[in-house]
Amino acid sequence: PACGPLPLTPIQRRFLAQDWAEPQHFNQAMLLELDPQTDPDTLETALRVLVDHHEALRTRFVRAADGQWQADIAAIDPARPGAGLVLERADFSALAEADWTDALRERTSACQRGMDLGAGRLVRALWIERGPRRLLLLAIHHLVVDGVSWRVLLDDLPTACDAVGRGAVPVLPARTLSFADWAHQLQQDGPAAVADERAYWAGIAAGGVPALPVDHMSGPDDHASADSVTTRLDPADTAALLHQAPAAWQTRINDLLLAALLRAWQRWSGQRELLLSLEGHGREDVFDGRRDVDVSRTVGWFTALLDRKSTR
Repeated sequence: PACGPLPLTPIQRRFLAQDWAEPQHFNQAMLLELDPQTDPDTLETALRVLVDHHEALRTRFVRAADGQWQADIAAIDPARPGAGLVLERADFSALAEADWTDALRERTSACQRGMDLGAGRLVRALWIERGPRRLLLLAIHHLVVDGVSWRVLLDDLPTACDAVGRGAVPVLPARTLSFADWAHQLQQDGPAAVADERAYWAGIAAGGVPALPVDHMSGPDDHASADSVTTRLDPADTAALLHQAPAAWQTRINDLLLAALLRAWQRWSGQRELLLSLEGHGREDVFDGRRDVDVSRTVGWFTALLDRKSTR
């Protein structure tokens, strides 16, 4: 397993540069329903196995004296398996049904707030009992996890639990390229890989951004006062979007949806250009198909952000 200093990836650098008031709270969390027979000690050991196996989960982020952020992966310490991860425990069995939801929200939020970037406490786990029900809150800082990573972790957790429960040494599927190696590779070869496109994207970023029309209504203009409009495609339109149009135009579904958005934007605003920020999983092949650059089972934050100007 990799350990030691590693360069920040572009998405990590972007997040840390925004200088959030509480950067430790930027996490992704899942509340999992467990088999009632699950043993909490077995689960805690299995979670520690995951943290030791996927080195990104042991990353520490420290701000140096010059204000720059530095990342470092802690080595596996037999005396502190799983980087000292502790499965916190809460029993809400005695609570009335009316109080259960609020108590759960308060306790899970407190667990998520307890992360520490500098100490490398980026994985928090909470065992919850509610009568016969057993729940697991698993919260991980977004700096070291993304959607693909969650699929890897949720595949590995039952495997580790089963082995620990049988008294066996857990054997998880092999990791692909370590996140540390990916970060070094991206720093070394990334600029050259996109050199031909740099001027194009610089021009996109330098272009003006049309202003959104506003309704000038009074009110707080915050998330709580937001409204939404929902629409659905019927089966015929869905089939056309999924199968007929992509084949006819040699395009992808997201391109067609963007075209529809641009048409709606033009009708609403009267403007012909729209600048969009799109998010992708960031695990694209940017190194010309090199077989040693496989991150399909690598845990980490790979998200890529793309500014895209559409014109009609």
